[in-house]
Amino acid sequence: MVSDATNKYLQWLERNYEGQKKKLQSYCLSSGITWDEDVYSDTALKIYEKIDKKGMIDTSDKGFENYLFKAFKTNILRERQYARNALNDDNYDGEVEQIYDDWYNRENDAEIEKLKKDLWIDYSTLYLLHKVEEHFDDEHCYVFRMKYLMPKMTYKKLGKKTEIKNIRQKVADVKHWLQDNVSKEEIKKAFINKYGNILN
Repeated sequence: MVSDATNKYLQWLERNYEGQKKKLQSYCLSSGITWDEDVYSDTALKIYEKIDKKGMIDTSDKGFENYLFKAFKTNILRERQYARNALNDDNYDGEVEQIYDDWYNRENDAEIEKLKKDLWIDYSTLYLLHKVEEHFDDEHCYVFRMKYLMPKMTYKKLGKKTEIKNIRQKVADVKHWLQDNVSKEEIKKAFINKYGNILN
């Protein structure tokens, strides 16, 4: 069964996932660190697992935010160190920083396009989750969110953590309903109504 602390964390994460992601992307950009989506989602999942095992004293919004920031900062710097070690061999005469600078200069040109793409993905995800909440009970919504907001969440892990029956069927019910009832054109129209036709 999901504890009060883990349930509170999941609710906080659902409300703040995209906002925290943007803050951490800004932190990476200002610190000259390459943003890594996998590190972010994996950090969010690892925090869930740690709270599930050991609990957490400060379960306020600020407590979760501080915990996520510290854990992400540690993980992203560790990932960067791994990359430095992998590149730092006898076949390379220059500095690792030069590799990063070259990459950054290439990527910086595409930053606006990337932001547009990220905005579209984030909006689409929230739009679909909202539709699910409108048409399904809390249990269906919960297992669907867990399965798709936590990329490494398998059905087996989900079953152990929630003790909810027929998880695979519940997730499939939601997926099939979305496929039959929500089109990409509908999401795009709603997106354009909100942000204008910025994707073209």
